[in-house]
Amino acid sequence: MQQTLFMDNSYIFVYQSTDGCSLHMMDENVTEKTLPFKLWISQEIIPYSRTPYYEIVYTVQSLATVSVGVTTASVGIFFCTTNIYTAGQLEILQINLGTLCEIDFEKFAIDVNDEIALMHKIYENLKEYIKRHLILISVIEQMEDMYCYIMLAQALSSTSLICLTGFQLVTVSDMTTHRKLLCCEYFLAINCQFFLFSWVCHQVIMRSLEVADGAYNANWHKIPYTGKGKDIRDGLMLIILRSHRACSLSVGKFCPLSLETFASVLSTAMSYFTVLRQVSEED
Repeated sequence: MQQTLFMDNSYIFVYQSTDGCSLHMMDENVTEKTLPFKLWISQEIIPYSRTPYYEIVYTVQSLATVSVGVTTASVGIFFCTTNIYTAGQLEILQINLGTLCEIDFEKFAIDVNDEIALMHKIYENLKEYIKRHLILISVIEQMEDMYCYIMLAQALSSTSLICLTGFQLVTVSDMTTHRKLLCCEYFLAINCQFFLFSWVCHQVIMRSLEVADGAYNANWHKIPYTGKGKDIRDGLMLIILRSHRACSLSVGKFCPLSLETFASVLSTAMSYFTVLRQVSEED
């Protein structure tokens, strides 16, 4: 996962570095040095085409590219890792709830004290599961507050980049093979990155809904209908009711981020791509 998330960021550095290392021959005696990024500063202010200014500017731009790439990748890795961990904890909670009452009650039917102690133990376990469920819901809400608008920007940028990169690949005929391969790599990296974001959020949605299945499969019909047995049933019912509302992370508070969102982004990007291509053909 980390390699995939780093793909689109490392691409920028590799592409700009290889492009900046090239020396274009203007004629037999003049060589033009290119930087990783175009510098919109007059040569009269900073003569960056001459030594040592060229080396200094090149180093600064390269370090800035690495810094931006590492920062962007770290944000994405933390987002995916936290969501995968949360989805895994929700699945563990579902399994624990499903085995909450898997006990042979017939051997406790003779001794009432044993039955009371058993109900108390089940009730205490249920309280721990409810606390864990509340903690996981709180984690998801905090992630939502931190990332909802970041994911909105990510969705918008992914839509535009998928559209424009695909448009460049299809319409630009004089593109070199090297640059075309780099554009294809970048196009795939954009799709993979947003797919990962959508997939981990989709897992959180599905696992949070499945908690209700675990609570329903807890063999609650085997426990007594009085005392702690009634409290256990009420607790399981509350878990089921809460789990019917899926825990999700949204795209700027507009819609949940899921695989359906990824499909919508691809559909929108293709629509814009079709419009751009029709306009370019008419011109």
